[in-house]
Amino acid sequence: MTMPSFGISVGKNGSSGTNVLSWDYTNNEYFAAATSDELKEYLAFFHKLYEEGLLDPEMADPIDSDTWSQKMATGYSCATYAYYDQIGGVESAAAQEGFKLQMYAPLAGPSGAHHQPKSSLGSGIMFPAATAKRDDFERIVRTIDAMFFSEEAAKIWCLGVEGQTYTEDGGTITYSDEILNAADGVYKYMQVQYGCGSDVTQMVWYNAREMTKYDENYAKINEQVAAMDTAIQDIPPSVNFDDLQAEDASSLQTPLADNLEVWLDGFLTGTKSLETDWDAYVGEMNNLQIESFCQMYNDALK
Repeated sequence: MTMPSFGISVGKNGSSGTNVLSWDYTNNEYFAAATSDELKEYLAFFHKLYEEGLLDPEMADPIDSDTWSQKMATGYSCATYAYYDQIGGVESAAAQEGFKLQMYAPLAGPSGAHHQPKSSLGSGIMFPAATAKRDDFERIVRTIDAMFFSEEAAKIWCLGVEGQTYTEDGGTITYSDEILNAADGVYKYMQVQYGCGSDVTQMVWYNAREMTKYDENYAKINEQVAAMDTAIQDIPPSVNFDDLQAEDASSLQTPLADNLEVWLDGFLTGTKSLETDWDAYVGEMNNLQIESFCQMYNDALK
């Protein structure tokens, strides 16, 4: 999540889905980020943090929510990437009196202050192709539209049932005492107990309505992010390969991605040196045709 502030986004969570390429937002093209100076600078910084004991050695391993929460609540870790609605649960489980967590807007790096790129489009409803051949297809679509996209449905999936989870007076939303006093916070409690605010059911999101679930502090953070230039960048464009091109791209991507992960771990932990081993790593990636892979993506955009 910190890579975009260094001008790149690679690896398993890379925004392009290629693992080894990143999008150049100035020139509007892909570049081989996995062998770039930007990645080298990023790794140098995070290796320094690792070497000084400021990064959890287990950070790259799969971690369950209980272990993560315990590390934060006991003070073993002092910073993490998480959602705002997770703060309440960690604070309530903290061993230290007065334990508080705060969320920050994206922090600036060499390439500015950027969060991991996100799509401005949300999830949606998909139908099997055969459904379109049904005589009642229009009625099905209208029913789905009413269930998820109508104003009434959008309000229910966000706020719940008026009189039970909330009341409304002059446009002001007030949640029930049960919800307001929940240790996990309004948003998380409503997700777990009532299914409100779920990505798989709530298809319409109004920011002003969502802000009623959070405190003034979160609203201020949102204002800060909104005022920042390209804090959240767009997802890189997808390419349209034909079957043969897709097969060729996949045959290149897999070994490139595998090799990247091995070397990332080595550079981060210090088993590989950025000073003495970087050229060898770049050589391997070049032998695996990272430049040809990059060219395939850029050609497909033309």
